[in-house]
Amino acid sequence: MPQPDFDHISRPEAVTALLGSLVMGITRFFYLLRKGRKFKWFDLIAEPCFAIVAGMLVWLMAEATEMPDLMQLLLSQLGAWGGPKTIQALELRFLGKELQPPPQSEK
Repeated sequence: MPQPDFDHISRPEAVTALLGSLVMGITRFFYLLRKGRKFKWFDLIAEPCFAIVAGMLVWLMAEATEMPDLMQLLLSQLGAWGGPKTIQALELRFLGKELQPPPQSEK
């Protein structure tokens, strides 16, 4: 399988995906507040950050497969909406295993 060519990525394309993921993360935060989650300052920072990471990971994968730009943007926004669950799903899919905490010794 040939290596993906990331030399053709334009700055506006990356910034659009990044800002779209940020907006999706903030939207999801307010959606969760409306659904009953208690407000926490940490969540206000963490939700958009996770959304940006997840959205950009999905966008890079879509970019590597040379999908049309609109499809890349839509997929990155879906990935951003999932946030941490998207990151976990990608980890399970591409690393092939779920990270388990180390076993605790009984005393």
